[in-house]
Amino acid sequence: GSSGYEAIAVVGSFTDVATIGTQSLQSRGDDDLIVAQLDAETGEVFWAEQLGGSGDDHGRGVAMGRQGEVFVTGWFNGQILVGSDVLTSAGFSDALLAAFDANGTPTWGHRAGGSTFDIGEDVVFVYPQIFPTLGEPAFSPAVALAGYVDGEITVSTPDGNLAQSAQGRDGFVAAYRAEVYEGVEAELREFSLIGGASQDAAYGVAATHSFGYAPPPDGLAGSLYAVTTGTFNSTASVFGAEVTSA
Repeated sequence: GSSGYEAIAVVGSFTDVATIGTQSLQSRGDDDLIVAQLDAETGEVFWAEQLGGSGDDHGRGVAMGRQGEVFVTGWFNGQILVGSDVLTSAGFSDALLAAFDANGTPTWGHRAGGSTFDIGEDVVFVYPQIFPTLGEPAFSPAVALAGYVDGEITVSTPDGNLAQSAQGRDGFVAAYRAEVYEGVEAELREFSLIGGASQDAAYGVAATHSFGYAPPPDGLAGSLYAVTTGTFNSTASVFGAEVTSA
């Protein structure tokens, strides 16, 4: 992923030892997530970090913010530490969203999942936006996350935990506030399931915003429009619209 900041970010996973630039990282379990920021012109590695515990931890998507902050998604198994946040998966795998500041310091992490397989596939940065289900504008950076869940999923909202039951495997889109400071929690602002009674998934997400990288003028509101791509079988509900496969 990239932004107006003169850098690019990459994410993936590794086993045993990974060398990137002058850094060598040792995996803490079977597989660890790895994320790095590089100079957009020269390819010089600014920093590289890993996230992982004793289980399998994989990076699937990455996005950069306006000032070089980095957001990654993927999945993890067991327990991992992101900044001061200790995350424990509820099932075999939970979807992961983690934030790093421009220097590569992990600042917060968030999980979403139930008792089976839950995967984060893609993430996008957007600013500014409103969150219509909350009813009032929130002119702060946001990240939108897409992936899929298998069975029931529990996510944390400003008003408490929200449990939604997927019908088989469903895709999902979630939006979080994107401030990157140590001790700031990943506050969920929107969550939607995409799917029907069969196997459905969301693999990518993109967003558009009305006023670039500055707050909108007084009296006007920017909007977050999430656009996803993925697969579905038979009939699925996509943001309230019913669609049928050919």
